[in-house]
Amino acid sequence: MKILITGCSGALACPLANALLAAGHQVIGVSRKPAMAAAKVDPAMQIIHWAQLTAGFLGLQRVDAIINLAGAPMMQRWNAQTKAAILGSRLDSVSILYGLLRQLPAHRRPECVINASSVSIYSSRKLPVDEFSAVHADDAFFQSRVWHAVESLINELQVPGVRTLITRLGLVIGADALMNRMLRLSRYYLGATMGDGTQRIGWIARRDMVRAFMHLLGDRQHEGVFNLVTPRPITAAQLTQGIARCVNRPVLFRIPGGLLRLLLGELAGNFLTSADAMPARLQMARFHWSLPDFDLAMRSAASELGHRCARKTEGERPESALKPSSTEPVTEPVGTLRNH
Repeated sequence: MKILITGCSGALACPLANALLAAGHQVIGVSRKPAMAAAKVDPAMQIIHWAQLTAGFLGLQRVDAIINLAGAPMMQRWNAQTKAAILGSRLDSVSILYGLLRQLPAHRRPECVINASSVSIYSSRKLPVDEFSAVHADDAFFQSRVWHAVESLINELQVPGVRTLITRLGLVIGADALMNRMLRLSRYYLGATMGDGTQRIGWIARRDMVRAFMHLLGDRQHEGVFNLVTPRPITAAQLTQGIARCVNRPVLFRIPGGLLRLLLGELAGNFLTSADAMPARLQMARFHWSLPDFDLAMRSAASELGHRCARKTEGERPESALKPSSTEPVTEPVGTLRNH
């Protein structure tokens, strides 16, 4: 396949592009900073500027699929200017891509478009949620409003004959700069639990994230919304403790929610909201996770980053024992199917 990836210099796009290249696919990256992107990905990947992305280019290249991961970084202090850039960049990329698709004759259009979203769209929910649960924009949580607006625009602009998927990503556990920073903080006894530690976190190992994208690309029966998380969510306390265990350190600190809001402003909502998101549709599609256990996923990422992981002590319970869950496909969905 020939696959076009927008936002190709991002922490998620780079490993995905490299994996697709390794699997024998052709990959074209789109970036606002092509030189920076070229330094991060396989030299075999063609990279173009957004200004070069036209309907004529797509038609000439005969692109089979588009993966849209473009958007300003979410993890920055939120103010009026940064929030406008976060939302605007995502809405602009959707509008541009679907506008180009409409300019192409039907036989030249890509077979599918995969758009990134986030399980943050669910905001704080007391009960488990999945792709069949209704979602509503949470006025008190910026991320929820962003992803609700993005998904609403995608549903509005869908092009006939083009398979549309929306991947709601959870926390991705992989060997990236953010994970390395958290491991280093824990090594120096500076790891801290955010809030009361009971917030539920949907997560997925980077290896499985890549495999899930490739799974969705390869099966033309799949469309609509998919939660890219494992069936074994964790709590904020388990996240901090799991990171600390990798460097044989205790977690000594907790940052209360009030103090976190004082330090980070509205961005604190990213760490204090809780959603028990489940991957019902991946399970129904018989997707199997290679790293469904959080401790194993953390140790794998830490080892790849060069950290010497401490061995588990005898009798220590793995994270998976805290909340048993099967990776076998489910047979009945939860809630009511949303139209996509």
